[in-house]
Amino acid sequence: MLLSRQNSLTPPETYASGECDPAGHCRNEVKTTMKKATTVQYNTAALERQSPEIEDSRIRAIQKIVDIVIGKITGLSLSDPPELWIYAFSRIEPSAWDRSQEPNLWLKAAYLLENYPRFFQGAKTHEQLVAAIRKTTLKGITNSLSLTAQSDDELANWLSKLLALHKRSPISRSEIEGAFAGARRNRTESILLRYWIEYPRTANWVINSLCFYSDRAMAKLVYFSAHDWQKWLPTELLTKEPERIYKLYPKKLGLLAADPRVIKDVDYVSGKLEWIPFEKRLAKEDQQKRKAE
Repeated sequence: MLLSRQNSLTPPETYASGECDPAGHCRNEVKTTMKKATTVQYNTAALERQSPEIEDSRIRAIQKIVDIVIGKITGLSLSDPPELWIYAFSRIEPSAWDRSQEPNLWLKAAYLLENYPRFFQGAKTHEQLVAAIRKTTLKGITNSLSLTAQSDDELANWLSKLLALHKRSPISRSEIEGAFAGARRNRTESILLRYWIEYPRTANWVINSLCFYSDRAMAKLVYFSAHDWQKWLPTELLTKEPERIYKLYPKKLGLLAADPRVIKDVDYVSGKLEWIPFEKRLAKEDQQKRKAE
């Protein structure tokens, strides 16, 4: 979402055919003009059990970036109470609430609705949510803050920020676009966030979700994607780039990876992309499961 939308994590003209056995083990054959046919085997049930938590980690990472971006415009910090954030969102002009232009705003607004429904008058649709946000009043927020503050000093600090938001001009669409443009400049982070786990799912769900890749495979494919499928990861970066990726996704962004991973490595030979799965690991897990039964 922090980059303009692409069709998938894989190069153009990709399709897949899949089949699953009764035990829930699936095989996907992925083909493209840029790839060899590759069969990736995985346990669908095991991955699906983890997927909600993985999806939540991605949403939290995006929300954190939205908070930082909007915080730079409004002067708010991540530790400020939700009342201030709601009032800040009420100061965003209507044209900036175009879902096709900046979907991250909707994600943050939906988070506020889910966690602080008392502020939104029973809103259920996106349109009702924005209408409720725009009806937020200075008096209502002030009253709520006075009930939440633990001390007069804390309340005074919050009220000073609230008054600054009230006095400033409405937050324009150009301000929003400019702030998010800065966030998009880190292309590696943007690719990780967008492609961490595919939603809604397609036949290429595992192939299109970086959370199922080893750090090495992830680094190769992210590098390839960041260079518009024109430049493969140089050999001299095969150690440093996976280490850099690891510092980003779990440590800085807080993204949760699948356990076990499915894709061990990715190779690019003679103009063709090939996935190398953790087939031995899956086979070992199957043997352990059969012994337990």
